[in-house]
Amino acid sequence: MRLAEAKPVLAERFTVIVPDLRGYGDTEKPASGYDKRTMANDVVALMDHLGHERIALVGHDRGARVGTRFAKDHRDRVDRFVAMDNIPTRGIAETYDVGLARQG
Repeated sequence: MRLAEAKPVLAERFTVIVPDLRGYGDTEKPASGYDKRTMANDVVALMDHLGHERIALVGHDRGARVGTRFAKDHRDRVDRFVAMDNIPTRGIAETYDVGLARQG
């Protein structure tokens, strides 16, 4: 099967910014600041730098957790928010089975 080349459909009508979170991808790996609030504030700093007052925010996996923190702390900066593929931490903590996880 051949994968089709991705088409930048959203970028045809919107400014699309896809930052690496602190410590992920090609970003620097600082000694601290890996909590969700610090990462959300990193996004605010990026918005300010680029001149964006409000955003439509989409977060996936770890980014969804950071996005949730962002939406809670900076409600006035969010036009809309989508969290994808994110299992709530409480749900994991309440149901996590170490033995089962080690079985794969």
